[in-house]
Parts: sequence; structure tokens; C-alpha cells
Amino acid sequence: MQPSSLFRREAWEKAGPVDETVHIAFDLDLWLRMAKKGCRFISTPELLSTALGHNEAKTQLFARWMTVDLAIVIMRHGGNDAAVRPYLEDMARRLSMYEPNFAKIINHPLYKILMPAIGLFIKPAVRWRDTLPQWSAAKSKIDLTKSDR
Repeated sequence: MQPSSLFRREAWEKAGPVDETVHIAFDLDLWLRMAKKGCRFISTPELLSTALGHNEAKTQLFARWMTVDLAIVIMRHGGNDAAVRPYLEDMARRLSMYEPNFAKIINHPLYKILMPAIGLFIKPAVRWRDTLPQWSAAKSKIDLTKSDR
């Protein structure tokens, strides 16, 4: 990932502003729109800036959301094959492996015995919606309906 990029005002005016409906891959969306408007890109080997990566960063904390966001942006710009194969098919494959194993674990008699003790050492989310990012459409719909309170 890039920690920074520079572009001319002309490129910004051609592509329009950042799409605020895209929460993680908004820079990719902007660059693809710039490319479609005929803007050229060049890279430089010089270090212009650095970025601090940490576990609370949006791209780390919501890595799966990032995968979906990237796929949506790529598909919006006509890259269905490029989005489906590496991103969505990989996510579907991982989920299809995890779901049966998760069901086996939570239905295992030993899990049911140990869960009260495990609960002493881990802090579960109060509600599943507390684990959703603040910018999530699902979270805003839940908060609007005030369900699960």
C-alpha cells in the first residue's frame, strides 16, 4: 500500500471528488476514475512519506471488509474477473472451510463444559453489532431500528 500520492488539480477535476460511499478502497476508486479520464501515472523511487501500520488501523482491523470493498470497486470499473477470482472466491473458500469447523467446535461437549471458564479470560462483544465498524451500513440500519437492545 502507498502511504501517499500526489496528483495535479487537473486530475482531481477530471475524476471528481472521493466517493464517500467507499470506506476503505476510496483511493483505488479515485485512481481508476482518473485513469479512465486519461490521466497518466508515474512512480518515483524516492521515499516521500511513511505510514504507521498497527492493529487498530482500519485496513488491519477490518481486513475482510477491505477485501469486499476492493472487489466492489474493481467490479464497478469493469474488472469482474479480476475481483471475483482473487478476492471473492478466496473469501468464499475460507468461509466454506471455517463454517463446518466452527459448528463442530461449538457443538462439541467439551466446548460446552469449558466455555464458562474460557469466558473468564476473554471479553466477548456485548452485542454482535458492537463488532461492526462505525461506517458500516449494517450498523447504521441497526442503530436506526434500535433492535437488539
